[in-house]
Amino acid sequence: MKLLSDGRILTVGNYVAQYLSNGRSDSSFGTAGKVPLDSLSKPLSLHGTSINILSNGKIIVSGVTYLWTGRTSIVGGFVLRLRYDGSLDSNFGQNGVTLLNAVVQMSTVQSDGKIVTSGPITLGFTDYVFVNRLNKKVV
Repeated sequence: MKLLSDGRILTVGNYVAQYLSNGRSDSSFGTAGKVPLDSLSKPLSLHGTSINILSNGKIIVSGVTYLWTGRTSIVGGFVLRLRYDGSLDSNFGQNGVTLLNAVVQMSTVQSDGKIVTSGPITLGFTDYVFVNRLNKKVV
């Protein structure tokens, strides 16, 4: 969840939602205040775990990708960029989305405009924490 300087609130999960400072859905964002993440990268399902607001008002969302094959299989992570109005920014990644080989639990944007992600990874029977930096500036 992020609180914007004008009091609006952004949340992330199966969709990105924006609320006005009074708690009502912001109809100027997405469709009726929501952007369903599942519609952005078929056949993968996306679940957002982290959200960042850039200085230009664009929104970075990152999280987990799932491929449904009769049961849920976690296949990796993603980072995507939305415009201020909730529309996908196709100038980022591949049509607005960058897929990663590991689950993303958290992300941040460095002062130089590069995105850093982190999350768990298991190799064999050993658990690790990975840190990944996307080298393209997003601001």
